[in-house]
Amino acid sequence: RVAFARLLASGKKFAILDEATSALDSDNEDKMYSLLKEHGIRFISVGHRDTIRKFHNKELHIENNSTWEIKNI
Repeated sequence: RVAFARLLASGKKFAILDEATSALDSDNEDKMYSLLKEHGIRFISVGHRDTIRKFHNKELHIENNSTWEIKNI
């Protein structure tokens, strides 16, 4: 939550989030991503939870054989 507060206070309009909500429960995760959207901050997320998908419109899949694909969510 502190990292999200710093991001919001910084005035930045873009962020790359690497497992940014892994230590949060799903309610707080929702609140943090919602705050970014409310403040017009665009972001790319790296994460393993399916719960962050609802905050994105595209998803990059990288396969073991080095192929990749961008999918609409």
